[in-house]
Amino acid sequence: PILVWGAPGIAKTAIVKEVLQLMGDGNGQVIDLQLSTMMRDDWFLPGFVEDEMGFKRSADIPKTWLPVYKKTANAEMNAKGNDLANQGAGGIIFLDELSRADKGVQATLLKFVDERHVGEWYLGDKWTIVSASNRQDDDPNATYNMSTALASRFSQVNFIADFKAWKQWATGAKSE
Repeated sequence: PILVWGAPGIAKTAIVKEVLQLMGDGNGQVIDLQLSTMMRDDWFLPGFVEDEMGFKRSADIPKTWLPVYKKTANAEMNAKGNDLANQGAGGIIFLDELSRADKGVQATLLKFVDERHVGEWYLGDKWTIVSASNRQDDDPNATYNMSTALASRFSQVNFIADFKAWKQWATGAKSE
């Protein structure tokens, strides 16, 4: 997974969506999660499942936006679950505003980013995790220090807006 650091308003989100378009035939999706507005409970709903004996027990059920499946001991069932989770071409799970996320959300992301699962639910194999965040110096009153554990799970890039490069792109001029 990649984490793009950068100042507010320099089109980090737009760049992620553009990269998805360049990657394939346009069938991929972007699931844009605004982490600054999420809480730990926003990933699952409380529910019930029936066990092998027919008894119901409480269980967390992933929300419909989360493209995951529950692994079993059956390889064929896992392949079908993975295909359903991929929703066709898969895409990008975009974790936006990571440094503004509540500490509980950041803790939830530890396994999700590193091992591609939340609890018993696994992310489809055609999904890529990309995150973007402002640097703490950009807005020190609205960002949290990200844990070393979470930060170590990403390849990190510092994106700096460059007017000369943008002008060249916008006008279609050749590089010098």
